Amino acid sequence: MADRVEFKRNIGLFLAVMIGIGAMMGPGIFALPGELARIVGPLGILAYLAMGLVTVFTALNYSELGAAIPLAGGGYSFTSRTLPKPLAFFTGWFFWIGNTLACAMYAMIFALTIRTYFWPHGSIVLLSVLTTLVFTAINLWGMSEAVKLITIMNLVELAVLLGVAVLGIAHVEIANFQPLAPMGYVPLLPAMALIYISYVGFELTVVQDPDYLPLLEQNGVVAISAPWATAGMVENYLDRPGVAQLLEVGGGAASLVGVTVAEGARVAGELIRDIDFPKQCVVAAVIRGKDFVVPRGDTRIEVDDRVVFVGPPAVVKIALDLVQQKK
Repeated sequence: MADRVEFKRNIGLFLAVMIGIGAMMGPGIFALPGELARIVGPLGILAYLAMGLVTVFTALNYSELGAAIPLAGGGYSFTSRTLPKPLAFFTGWFFWIGNTLACAMYAMIFALTIRTYFWPHGSIVLLSVLTTLVFTAINLWGMSEAVKLITIMNLVELAVLLGVAVLGIAHVEIANFQPLAPMGYVPLLPAMALIYISYVGFELTVVQDPDYLPLLEQNGVVAISAPWATAGMVENYLDRPGVAQLLEVGGGAASLVGVTVAEGARVAGELIRDIDFPKQCVVAAVIRGKDFVVPRGDTRIEVDDRVVFVGPPAVVKIALDLVQQKK
């Protein structure tokens, strides 16, 4: 199985939630409501409510996938292990392009805010570039430090939003909601698409606690994480159809792996003693239909047998390749 790419986990649940809040409560929530009101009028309220409902289902999907496939890479990791590779390829690029465009929009909105309130004659291009450089430097400084700064910014933004809500609720006039849809209901879907970016951010906060496993293992406790085990099996099956990694022993020193003998396989019809399996690899079991066959030298390997090997991962891989060779 391919080596799993992992990030260093140096933030807790609170800071992880702050990342999601910061992404969802970004510049879009400040800049888009006014533009939405200009385009569709009071119908924008329904657009926000409807888009929020749709986004809940997307967030639930991310939650389920994050628990079942807790791998670095977010949406691309999910699609690369559950969908055909061309779709996963395009999905990864769409994520990349979408996030790049979103960051560009955030930088421009930040620059417009600075010019509006602090530097009336400032250049939007210059302010956007400076904004990008500043936040790039903050992220290079360190993930933990960047998230702490994001947390402070989130608290300020929350205070501003609450202040606007409290002040605005006292000036609500029902007459302003008539008519509800001055341009008709046709612009509702385009309006929802426009404000979707105001809801994204939940995909950044898939939280796992695999750090507990080494703590248990250091104290002699054998620990199995169901999500990680499931993720490993799914990844292995998609990477090598017909092969299932059943167990890793000793922190990866040995693997227990099963492979199905296909029609036309080179080893089909051969006795185990006549097959040139690596010496460090042991045939631990042969599953034939519903029967468990204790492997011996004179055991004949048949088509559709499930052969289970145990040994160092590199050596087991050689045995698997041997079983999958065609005549």
